[in-house]
Amino acid sequence: SSSSSSSFSSSSSPPPLQPPRWYGGGLQFGCTRCGRCCVGPRPVWANFSECATISKNIGIDPKAFVEEFTQAREEREGVDGFVLRKVSGPDGLERCIFLMEGEEGGEEEGGGGGGGLEGGPDPEARRSTCRIHNHCPTACRTYPFWPSALVSEYEWRAEATRCEGIAIAGTTFGQAPARGVPVVPSEEVERDLAVHMVHSSGGGYAYGESIELLAEVDEEVVADMVDEFHRANETALLFETKDLRVLDHKNDRSESTRSLTFKSNEALSQTEVVIDPLTGVPDFTKLPMPIHKAMAVVASGFAMAHVVSETRTSAEVCIVGAGTGALPMFLPRVGEVALDVVAVESDEDVLRAGVDYFWLPEYAPASERERENPESPGKNGNPRFVHAEGSAFLGGRSGAGKVPGFDVIVVDAYSEGLAPPKGLHDFSTFKSALNKDGKGCVIVNLIGPASWKSEMTKSANDAFEKVFLVAIENKMRHGNAHLLVCYSSPAAPSTSASTSTPSSDFTERANVTRMALGEYERNVILRKASGSRHLSSLIKDESWEMTWAQTTMA
Repeated sequence: SSSSSSSFSSSSSPPPLQPPRWYGGGLQFGCTRCGRCCVGPRPVWANFSECATISKNIGIDPKAFVEEFTQAREEREGVDGFVLRKVSGPDGLERCIFLMEGEEGGEEEGGGGGGGLEGGPDPEARRSTCRIHNHCPTACRTYPFWPSALVSEYEWRAEATRCEGIAIAGTTFGQAPARGVPVVPSEEVERDLAVHMVHSSGGGYAYGESIELLAEVDEEVVADMVDEFHRANETALLFETKDLRVLDHKNDRSESTRSLTFKSNEALSQTEVVIDPLTGVPDFTKLPMPIHKAMAVVASGFAMAHVVSETRTSAEVCIVGAGTGALPMFLPRVGEVALDVVAVESDEDVLRAGVDYFWLPEYAPASERERENPESPGKNGNPRFVHAEGSAFLGGRSGAGKVPGFDVIVVDAYSEGLAPPKGLHDFSTFKSALNKDGKGCVIVNLIGPASWKSEMTKSANDAFEKVFLVAIENKMRHGNAHLLVCYSSPAAPSTSASTSTPSSDFTERANVTRMALGEYERNVILRKASGSRHLSSLIKDESWEMTWAQTTMA
């Protein structure tokens, strides 16, 4: 949806940063036993003391506990411990090995620091149960009052999208308290924050021991610890409309970033850029989001491996869902290959925010005349930004008599919990918008339930001769993302060896083959991309990692 750009107004200076105690009125939280905090890739670390307590209470030898219930030994600040094992749940998602399905209408306590919440959202719904709830590790006992969720109200709002026990209400938010949800006083919030900080930095105590220790020290020690946390980690609201926010972030790694988020899903940043501390403007040679790092490496690596040759020195790239421009502004700066980028965004408010707050060049409407003629690169090597619906824009690139297509198309659009969104998920249209020389790549961000991801993978397989599922692990924020990477035929076969195994064959042998084929092409892409200084920096960044599996078989 679009609105008049007159709704945007820039002030001469941004509003002040959030006050250190933004949660002074307390925070409303009560565990509903939804179990969502126990599902997903976030690791749970337990020190030796906690492991000993858990093994004793479940009646198992400590050595046997480590072998059966942990998956890695990890040292933090000189303190040994273990990461609890993850298993695959009925929904296919990773979950803690101690999470169990509760009984309908049951009264056992679930995970999280708040215990059971009376009057949850659905008393008759099946609730989850933690097998070790009464002696779980500190990370579980202090949730959701983790440092990552308490930087400002905006991080807390984002955590609320993951935890149904959090209510964005009460005096802290200038609202009446939500009925039936306990108010946790700020003193208790900060107590758990301090305990979590001590534990995550290598504290060798169990939760109860940490509480006793903090009770014995001067209150000013705890206050100073929390003060230092808020001084090192700040978030400022720079601009907002009814649908989106632009936020400035400072963290304890001395890195400042700027992000755009939609209020409909505050846990997802649509765009994030690194702010140069000397100039105060975005550094477009860096990409802080792992999903954008992976897209940049794949798009550029494909162009270098399969498009550029002695007779051709550049590649045409289209990004649908350009947002406020982090990826489109990065790609022309790759250096080792000339990438002419057209960036398409359907939301004019987003483009206006990009111009006003992310130093983007002005954008142009996609008139019929402009769609019928090849777009020239933007000024000074920047991409050309176009305000248009993605499906209509790509449709103008397909069919007889239309303008030449693209070598690489990146679809990074999201709506109503799905990527690609409904209305922009026709893989045949994507393929038709590619160049007609037979070499092209479509990269699609994949978000949604397992059924949607399966449907999109099948659609990709129906349209393209070669499709890879790429998993991107974010090691800093402990999350995973997925891409579909689709090659049009005959786009550089990834291996001389072929197999007649059909795509519906999911035997162990076939899956091993898929992983091997995917890994081969991944290495081809990484080897080519490593020739660029900026791409090489992304590849060497240990905060993320990607694995490939081929979903179609030659």
